[in-house]
Amino acid sequence: MIRLWRLALQYMKFGGVGLCSTAVHVGVFTVLIEFFAVAPLISNVFAFCVAVVVSFFGHFHWTFSETKSGQRPARATFLRFAVTALLGLGLNSLLVYAVDDIFKLHPLYSVIGMIFLVPPVIFAISKYWAFRDVPEGHGA
Repeated sequence: MIRLWRLALQYMKFGGVGLCSTAVHVGVFTVLIEFFAVAPLISNVFAFCVAVVVSFFGHFHWTFSETKSGQRPARATFLRFAVTALLGLGLNSLLVYAVDDIFKLHPLYSVIGMIFLVPPVIFAISKYWAFRDVPEGHGA
């Protein structure tokens, strides 16, 4: 029961950080498209880069700050996080491409998938791979 409670609390923290980074992503994405007429895929990549900084620091220092051994080298964590973040970028970009190029809808409709589809996938990868303990002296 305690494990389930800890997992639920961690997922709530993940959601809080995710909401902040998603708000940054959506905000930058929207501003670039609506006010600067930047292409949707380019807007998504730039918005992702800004949001990933928010996400990494939030998850590293809050969501996944507790580890079994307390040993979590920042370098190995960052490398795994970068791979996870790039997967998130790929999923978000696929959504933008599908909505804009395939379905010919306004690109902002892709935000629905960015909010409801991508985060659960990234949580699982973050928890069980990107932010897991890494023994001292081992790489990603």
